[in-house]
Amino acid sequence: MLSSPLGETASIDQHCQWLWETIRPHKGYFEKLIAGASSADICLGCLSESIYPFLEVDAASLTMMRELKLGLTFNFTCV
Repeated sequence: MLSSPLGETASIDQHCQWLWETIRPHKGYFEKLIAGASSADICLGCLSESIYPFLEVDAASLTMMRELKLGLTFNFTCV
């Protein structure tokens, strides 16, 4: 499990970019790991004060999911 060091004020796109830059040098390892797994996805969590949170992710931020052929899960927590 990895946690972004960027903090709460960074956008979801910045967090996705950080994650991809962090794991991209190890892409081959992750591809092997994912190939041997029964399932694999990226889970992005966020805290929101809204009971109906809205999240928008730029297409460029999805590069990691396309490159590694991963699903994407969002975990919203209303605080």
